[in-house]
Amino acid sequence: MKVIIDTNGFMIPVQFGVDIFEELKRLGFNEFYVPEAVVFEIEKLIKREKGSNRTAAKVARSMMDRC
Repeated sequence: MKVIIDTNGFMIPVQFGVDIFEELKRLGFNEFYVPEAVVFEIEKLIKREKGSNRTAAKVARSMMDRC
């Protein structure tokens, strides 16, 4: 099955310590997609935010390579 991951989905690993890809695979999803708008939003968060939100956005950017 396919799943589209939004910005909030990518922020979960840092905020809650959950591996979203393992959880989605466990639920039967094996194709991951990221809308272009999400890519732009995460880049914007990296530039604008500070602290843990910025860290979460940087982790999110690196996780997008798995999609």
